[in-house]
Amino acid sequence: MKICFINSNFQMGGVQKVITDIANYFSLTQEVSVISLTKGEFFYELNDQIEKVIFRKKNKKKIYRKIIKEYSIKKRGYFNILEYYKEELGKIIDYIKKGEIDIVILSQGALTTFTPIIKEAVPRVKIISWQHSEASMYLQNYNKFFLNEYIDGLKKSDRVICLTKKDREIFKNYNKKSVQIYNVSEIESSKVTSLHNRVICYAGRILIKEKGIKSILEAMSYIDKDISLNIAGVGTKKEFKKLKELVKVYNLEQRINIFGKVPSNRMAEFYNQADIYVSASEWEGFGLTIVEAMKCGLPIVSYNNSGPNEILDYGEYGIIIVERNPRTLGERINTIINNDELMNHLQVKSIERSKDFSLNRISQDWNNLINNL
Repeated sequence: MKICFINSNFQMGGVQKVITDIANYFSLTQEVSVISLTKGEFFYELNDQIEKVIFRKKNKKKIYRKIIKEYSIKKRGYFNILEYYKEELGKIIDYIKKGEIDIVILSQGALTTFTPIIKEAVPRVKIISWQHSEASMYLQNYNKFFLNEYIDGLKKSDRVICLTKKDREIFKNYNKKSVQIYNVSEIESSKVTSLHNRVICYAGRILIKEKGIKSILEAMSYIDKDISLNIAGVGTKKEFKKLKELVKVYNLEQRINIFGKVPSNRMAEFYNQADIYVSASEWEGFGLTIVEAMKCGLPIVSYNNSGPNEILDYGEYGIIIVERNPRTLGERINTIINNDELMNHLQVKSIERSKDFSLNRISQDWNNLINNL
């Protein structure tokens, strides 16, 4: 069987990491290829037998493409995404035909719009549309300027994969063959954190507003002064500048450690230096770094979001903060980190829950899906 994974890029990020893990798994028994629509590195290591392909527009730099997109939206309140990706779609269809690909897995909402075009050109190919964020975010935010094309893509997919039970029920309104499969976490960790570091941590994209980093920094004002915050992740120069400015605003220069990009084989070391993992995102479709932190034995404190709710089973395996308030967040973290009995209990729950996201467990769901297309 020939399986092709397609994503906008394979740089550093939770989506790219989980696609890589599943592609590597299937490459052990199937012919696998991955297609990126952006020039750049494949940050996570793909098995040698996987074919890596890059399809991007000729002679159109990133800034030019951004201008085209923004002009289209402002002028018409609509974005013709299929026209925008016409060149890439043509290359993808040729690749599917020549390579005799059996299954195409399109990742994220925008690429789901490719489904009808690919199906029309290659009717025999099976298409799985893999959604990595909350259904409401795709339908009301991310894809609102090409909503009809997105919904058409959902309807014509052979399967729609989402990450939570709540999202599955929403996607079933558009495709009855929607299924829920958790993201896999394959972080390597030979030990768990000691819980005596006096450190909390965040890992992920450096997006001050969307990922709630400002809220975390503000929460530090309500946490004991001997407790520091470690931050790891990638982002634009603009976002890092905002981060450093906020660190000064809140007088946290002596309490914040910014690690930047941490290689995947060093992430366990990063988590083991901390005692609590905090997530304060405005929205979160899943939260792969939460699972990684749990596998390293970190108690989790998170704002109320679809993904963290699913992972923590609505508070069974971690702390959910319903009130999105930095003071509440900080005070809860402070109470927890100073309670050894509670910290030990939460560590046990984290390790217990993390087993549900192992490759051995998640691969069963993927095999069932592929074998029953």
